[in-house]
Amino acid sequence: MKNIFIAFTIILFLLSCINAEIDNNPSDTKYSLKLSVESNDLVVTAIPGDNVKFSLSVQGVAPLKSMVFYADEIFFDISGIQNKTPPYKVDITSFIIDKNSPEKTILCKVVAETMDGMFVTSNVIPVKVLDMKPPVIIKFEKDQSPVDSIVSDSPFSILVEAQDLNTGIGKVELFDANNLIATKYSDNISEKYFSRRYNFVAPKMNCGVVQMVLRVYDNSYQQNFVEKVLLLKINGHPFDEDAPVLSFLSPSQNSNVSIGEKIDITVKAEDDCSLVDKIYYFTSFDQQVYTIDVVNKKRVVEEMFNITVPDSLKDGEEFSIYSWADDTNNPKHGSKDNAVELKLVALGRDIPVVYISSPSDNTSVNVGDKISITGNAISNRYQIKEISLRMSGSYTETRKSIISPPQASATFNFDFTIPSTLKSGDQIVIYVDAKDNSSSETIGTAGPVRLNVVSKRPEVQIISPSEGTVFYPSGTISTVVFAQSENQPITSISYHIEGIEGISVDDTYVLSSPQKSFSKTFTYKLMDDVSEGQLVITASALDKDNAKGEANPVTVKVVDNIKPIASVTSPAYNSYVDAGSTFDLIVRAEDKNSMVAEIDASVISPYTDSKKLLINKKSDEVTFTFTVPDNLVSNQIITIQVYAIDDSSMSNKSEVVQWRLRVR
Repeated sequence: MKNIFIAFTIILFLLSCINAEIDNNPSDTKYSLKLSVESNDLVVTAIPGDNVKFSLSVQGVAPLKSMVFYADEIFFDISGIQNKTPPYKVDITSFIIDKNSPEKTILCKVVAETMDGMFVTSNVIPVKVLDMKPPVIIKFEKDQSPVDSIVSDSPFSILVEAQDLNTGIGKVELFDANNLIATKYSDNISEKYFSRRYNFVAPKMNCGVVQMVLRVYDNSYQQNFVEKVLLLKINGHPFDEDAPVLSFLSPSQNSNVSIGEKIDITVKAEDDCSLVDKIYYFTSFDQQVYTIDVVNKKRVVEEMFNITVPDSLKDGEEFSIYSWADDTNNPKHGSKDNAVELKLVALGRDIPVVYISSPSDNTSVNVGDKISITGNAISNRYQIKEISLRMSGSYTETRKSIISPPQASATFNFDFTIPSTLKSGDQIVIYVDAKDNSSSETIGTAGPVRLNVVSKRPEVQIISPSEGTVFYPSGTISTVVFAQSENQPITSISYHIEGIEGISVDDTYVLSSPQKSFSKTFTYKLMDDVSEGQLVITASALDKDNAKGEANPVTVKVVDNIKPIASVTSPAYNSYVDAGSTFDLIVRAEDKNSMVAEIDASVISPYTDSKKLLINKKSDEVTFTFTVPDNLVSNQIITIQVYAIDDSSMSNKSEVVQWRLRVR
């Protein structure tokens, strides 16, 4: 295996030499670049997420013009160090391997350009990304005989050996999944091979099973891990032969409960060896068996369930609840034959009686009227603890009054103003509920009492913008609101905008002379740095009676005005043109959320020539024709700049693309 790795290393080194020769064309022999890593290995090994640090040694006669670091298809501009005069050595970059990288080899190098336009390429350093495999567990066993059994309340130890030849072992965890042993281990490791003997004390039980779980994590960013389970029998006997013992903790035997009452039943289950797994119960009036799956399985557990005393029972009638438990053994030992009985007595239902004294049913009201909802509630067997008001129909609201201390008879008084948002023909429906302090919290209800609204509110409409309209940063939202009233004239119009952080607009226009109908335009200018999102516009109007009308809300969108993208498709970068000739520069531009309005192309060196085309398209490819002066010399560089501008309110400009041609 070692010989194969050495051969692979030699092949990659030869490839790097060939690659360097190919890249140095045209090259300048007065310069040399040497790329290296801290280990000075010909081939660097790494794992996903690693940070590989490079150094660069530069030999030459003058500062370099530019430098680029390449790692396969990824590259970084490192031109910030080229102004130094060689020779020098400098740390250039830290290349981070992608955390999800597969096993592969990445070729890394540096390419520099000299002041006279020549190119120099460094040696190539291959970075081999290793396959991320989980650690290997070599040993996981009880190291005393017998290896599959432990003695109650006695010490024992487990030997663990593991290795990871890639990243090393990062962490080791060892614990009992059945929670019979409280001791848990979690060791942070940083080595290729790991060995340790872990000490425990067996639980004090006659029989049963502990489930020792071992997890070994590697030292990678993903924290890959492998898991194994070791089962150890207590005293050599994993199972018992008896079902858990169950008892009722509450309520007590022969307790009185109300018909319709929801009662809580608490049971306790104990097992002298195994863990309590499930609890079952059924009632004499409902033979269906219900199951409680014990979440925290222990030898002693307490669980609670509830039942509702059915209306089918008679006053004074006895009924029973039956319950039993099962352990974690297989086969199970619990059954109906082990069930324990709880006897209870059902008493007649006592429902609070509620009276609404005022207002009377079908009362006519106007917008703005103030009314009082009054009455009382009575309970014969218990006390009233809470009274609630419920309003539904054209207006909904709930109010609550706590009676402290609870009373057998309690009065109520809720004050209420008819909302200005209602109109003629609307109806409010009133109910009052009273709750007693029984365990079932029985509720009595009075109602319905109906209030009929006879006044009419204004009608309001948002004319513009329409639903879903799109706005861009720095744009202006013009909101046109129209209001009219058949009853009293309009006195004011208001509008509100919200929905994006930093935007909360409120504005009200008060009419100097109230009118039956009126239209108002509100404006709001968006910030230049507004976030993307949705804005909700609402509007309302008040008449002389303060009756309030509201418009249906309108939702608009705010989207980022993304810059357009410009690129040169022809001629190729660094290609040759003839002095005294013309060449066609083909430019493509596109915009993802608005329109491309303008494309500009300019020769900026060694002569100047600017051209511009106006378009109005999402994307387009255009041609600019330039003339090359006949006084340019061979190998002289022609530098061109290209950019695009969109049609948004901000006139966003794309990144400037700099292109280069050479004179033949």
